[in-house]
Amino acid sequence: VILYLQNPNETLPKVMETLNDFGSLSGYSLNISKTQILSINTSIKKAIRKEYRLKKETNSIKYLGTWITQDTNKLYETNYTKINDKIQNDLSQWTALGQGKKNKKTMDGTILRFQR
Repeated sequence: VILYLQNPNETLPKVMETLNDFGSLSGYSLNISKTQILSINTSIKKAIRKEYRLKKETNSIKYLGTWITQDTNKLYETNYTKINDKIQNDLSQWTALGQGKKNKKTMDGTILRFQR
């Protein structure tokens, strides 16, 4: 579950209460040890983090294979540059083995899926 909150110092207690109520009816429970907080242009008060035993805020989180960073200017560098370098390296190795053309179509599909 990923949640986007405005004014987390005010809304987080209400969200946690709602999740607890839902959990008591459905059996759903929030795994606090795996919960991550990524604050963009705000911070969560220490008292609230302590009350709900939330981890310290992070600079980035991985969601569905993509790193989401606090600084949106770093999204391209953090994600695309690394995967592009890996693809170029794989193509170089395959070309050296004489399989470059055969596997190029596979890599083109990978690039297209990443760019969507």
